Amino acid sequence: MKISRPFIHSVLAFAIVMLFVQCNKKNNTTEKSAETPAAQATSISGKLPIAYVNIDSLLQKYNYAKDLNESLLRRAENSRANVN
Repeated sequence: MKISRPFIHSVLAFAIVMLFVQCNKKNNTTEKSAETPAAQATSISGKLPIAYVNIDSLLQKYNYAKDLNESLLRRAENSRANVN
């Protein structure tokens, strides 16, 4: 029992060190690769595409959203009735 504890601690310490090494390698490679596509996108189009969605008008005019909202309200009422 006394011998296995130091062994387990040393294995865990080694695993933690390896995780830090692996995370450091991944961060360095992702930073370099993440900069390249962004630079290419801005040089090709000049601007990054941005889309704005007006949620209020979408919820008012989109029938599927209305139907889902009604079914959610019905389920909430049924759950409330079951609890009572």
